[in-house]
Amino acid sequence: MVVAHLIMATNYTPISTPDALSYGGDRWFCFSPTLLREVAFSNQLKTDRWATLEWSPCNTFCEQPAKAEAWIEGANAKASIHFWARMSDESEFFERVLYDDRPLLIGRTCLGQLG
Repeated sequence: MVVAHLIMATNYTPISTPDALSYGGDRWFCFSPTLLREVAFSNQLKTDRWATLEWSPCNTFCEQPAKAEAWIEGANAKASIHFWARMSDESEFFERVLYDDRPLLIGRTCLGQLG
C-alpha cells in the first residue's frame, strides 16, 4: 500500500456520491462512529484504511474530500484524494491510498490546486 500525505487545514464534506465511487466495481457502505453517519468506499483497501482511522486518535475525517489536478512531466494528472483527517494532536493531512502497482498521481506540486 502506498500512502501520500498532503498538509492543508480546513473541514471537508465528501464530493463524490456513493454511486460514483465504484466505477462498476464493489461498493462498501459502513457506519462511522466518529462521524455519526454512513460512509462509502470503492474498494477493500479504502475500507481497511477507514477502519484504521476509526480506531486511531482521530478527531474527525472525511472520505473523498477533494480532487487534485497537476501537470507532471507534460501530462495533465487528475486524482481523487481519498481521505482528509484531523488527529487528536490537531495535525491534519490528506491521503491518497493506492495499491503498490498503481502510479502515484499526486504530490506536493498539487497543493495549490486542490478544491
